[in-house]
Amino acid sequence: MDLAFAAQTLLSGASAGGIYTLVAIGFGVMYRTTRVFNFAQGDFGALGAYVAFQVWVLWKQPFWLGLVCACVAVGLVAVLVERVALRPLYRLGEAYTFISTIGLGFLIKGGIQQIWGPISFSVPSVFGDRAVDILGMRVVPQVAWTLAISLLLSMAMFLLFKLTKVGTAMRAAAQDRRVSGLLGIEVNRMYGLAFFLGGALGALAGILIAPIGFMNPTLGTSLGVPGMVAALVGGLGSMPGAIVGGLLLGILQAFAVFAIDPRYRDLVVYGAFVAMIIFRPRGLFGEGPQAREV
Repeated sequence: MDLAFAAQTLLSGASAGGIYTLVAIGFGVMYRTTRVFNFAQGDFGALGAYVAFQVWVLWKQPFWLGLVCACVAVGLVAVLVERVALRPLYRLGEAYTFISTIGLGFLIKGGIQQIWGPISFSVPSVFGDRAVDILGMRVVPQVAWTLAISLLLSMAMFLLFKLTKVGTAMRAAAQDRRVSGLLGIEVNRMYGLAFFLGGALGALAGILIAPIGFMNPTLGTSLGVPGMVAALVGGLGSMPGAIVGGLLLGILQAFAVFAIDPRYRDLVVYGAFVAMIIFRPRGLFGEGPQAREV
C-alpha cells in the first residue's frame, strides 16, 4: 500500500468515523444528562435521512431546507419520546428506560416501512461524488465535506457543554436532579434539551451517511451499532472520547476493508467493542464505570 493510497484510505475512514462521532455524541449527551442509554439513536438517524429525502428529493425543495426540517423534526420527536415514554420511568431505574428505547427503535423502523416502504433508495450527493486529484490522492468531495461538518459540529457541542450556562446546567442536572432544582435549574427542560440535541445529531448523521450507500429502514442499525461502540470505546458520556472513538473506529474499518477483506468490516466493530469491555470497560476517556467528563 503506497503512501497516497494509505492517505486516501485514512481520509475515507475518518469521514465514516466523523459520522459515528455524531451518533456517539448523541448517545453521550442523552446519557450524560438523563442517564438514559438510547438504543434507538441510530433509528433517529434513519428517520432524519428519510425526512430529508422526502423534502429534498421527493418534494424537490432545497437541500438545506430538507436538512433543517429533518433535524428539527427528529429533535422534536425525541423530546416527545422523553416526555411521554421515558420520564415516567426515571424513578424505576436505567434498565426500564433502556428497554423502552429498544421498543422505540422497533417502532421507528416499523413507521418508516409503513410510510416509505421496505425498498431501498439511492440518495444523490449534494457535495459531489466525482473524485478529484489532490496531491496524488483521489478525494471525493462528499467524503471531505462529511468529515469537515462532523468535526465542526463535534467541536461546537464540546464548547457548548464546557463554556455555556446551558451546558453547565445540563451537567448539573445530571449530577443531582433535586439539588439542581433547588438552585433554580429547570431539570425537565434540560432533559428535553438533551434529547432534542441528541435527536438532531442523529438525524444529521443519517443525512450525511445516506448518500454513501443505499437508504433503507435498517439504516438505523448500521448507523447505531458503530455509533454505540464508538461511544463505549471513548467512554460513555465523554465528548472527547466520542470524537476519538468515532474516528478510531472508522479508520480501523477502512483499513480492514483494504488490508484484510470487506467481509470483516463489521467484525472490526464488534472486535473493538469486545476488546474494550475486556481491557478497559470504562472506555479510553472514562473515569469510572460511568464517564463523568463531558
